[in-house]
Amino acid sequence: SRSFFAKAAAVWYDRDNYHREVYEMETTPQARIVSVNQYGEAICAGAARISTTQGNALDIFESAKEGAGNFALIKKVLRSGHCSILEHAVFSIALWNVSAFAEQSICSSADIVSTHSVR
Repeated sequence: SRSFFAKAAAVWYDRDNYHREVYEMETTPQARIVSVNQYGEAICAGAARISTTQGNALDIFESAKEGAGNFALIKKVLRSGHCSILEHAVFSIALWNVSAFAEQSICSSADIVSTHSVR
């Protein structure tokens, strides 16, 4: 991982004197997947099959839970440019030591919906 240096400045007045100190601290941006939906691969594969497979959505999903060929199908569909099937997989990712701007950039570039709080 790559370390970054963050700077913070403290400014205060003491009677007629102006004080300013700059603090540097090393930070390492980090991310960790903390949760994932149980059948993410099967749900994405089912979404890929929905328009080409006989049966209703529940039947297709139940069949996809067996896992036969799911990963290969997902790769094939993604290579053809149909990325919307990934919207059915859900991940919760914890980020720390990143700026609010970086977090927002990650969320918007990944084309995801997130509910989060920044500290």
